[in-house]
Amino acid sequence: MPILNCYLTHGNISNESWDQLVRMWAERIRVDSSDICIHVFTDFRNFGAQYQLKVELYLPSIWSQEATETIQNTFLTLVEEVLKIQQDDTFLMTQLIHSGLVFDRGKQEVW
Repeated sequence: MPILNCYLTHGNISNESWDQLVRMWAERIRVDSSDICIHVFTDFRNFGAQYQLKVELYLPSIWSQEATETIQNTFLTLVEEVLKIQQDDTFLMTQLIHSGLVFDRGKQEVW
């Protein structure tokens, strides 16, 4: 289950565009769109390095390094295609989450 926290510093991106990104990303990385969760934050302060979009991506540690990189690159490509945010104005950081460290609706997730 990819979970993303997306911090959008400026620009108005419709809910429909975010939904389209989820559908296309799910198809390309071969997961169900209901397994993707994107939080979009637009009301925050940012100091220091500036990007239009900063992304924290959380992935279960079940994927190989190559698969993780494919997931990242596919997301960045779709950000450019669907949201019209250039990759040179995007920062993405990925954290791998180990089995047993996630509880979903009160149930511990083990992979």
